[in-house]
Amino acid sequence: MSDEFQGRFSIFPAQEKKSEKSPDHTGAIELPLDQAMKFAEWVTAQPGEADWKGEQVIKIRLAGWSKEMKDGRAYVSGFVSPPMAQQNTANTAAETDLF
Repeated sequence: MSDEFQGRFSIFPAQEKKSEKSPDHTGAIELPLDQAMKFAEWVTAQPGEADWKGEQVIKIRLAGWSKEMKDGRAYVSGFVSPPMAQQNTANTAAETDLF
């Protein structure tokens, strides 16, 4: 895992919406400098894949947990990392479906 990056993110409800188009939540991704360098190397090495619109994209995994600030406001905190390898679910289902 030494070639892969990992960072953190937090996203909070917006304190005030100045217009209907203002975001409902805002936050930030934090990558320590050594992880930012790993991220740059990782992202430039990715071949990309088609998204739901057929556009080429690079997917980055987010994993978040609901948290609560000391003043009681809710937010989401989590990790940013390369996508997890997908398992072949067709074989797994066939092996476990005995009836």
